[in-house]
Amino acid sequence: MIKRAVLIMFAVLICFGAVAGYAQEQTALSKLSRGFTNLTLGWMELGKQPMKVKQEHGDAAGDVAGLTWGVVQGFTHFIGRTAVGAYEMATFFVPSFEPIIQPEYIFSEEEEKEKTTDK
Repeated sequence: MIKRAVLIMFAVLICFGAVAGYAQEQTALSKLSRGFTNLTLGWMELGKQPMKVKQEHGDAAGDVAGLTWGVVQGFTHFIGRTAVGAYEMATFFVPSFEPIIQPEYIFSEEEEKEKTTDK
């Protein structure tokens, strides 16, 4: 029963995060949902950053760069995004609703690139 309640609460907060992410106006709810999303999904930086570094450096050099610098960069982004998410969740009621890190959400950068290439 408790597992089900936690799962439902998690799903609802993820939905709020998606809705608040598309809102133009920054509110306490958007700060709370952004913090929750970054806190729970910060670990995805461990895979995202090595792939990003590999793509930036090309084929042979990209493999080495992704496995060395990409892993270090992924770990630091993971720690940073998770800490900022915890901070934003703890202070969502404080009226400074602008995002602390960019991109606001872990996959916002890719969505912006897709929007600009479609035009």
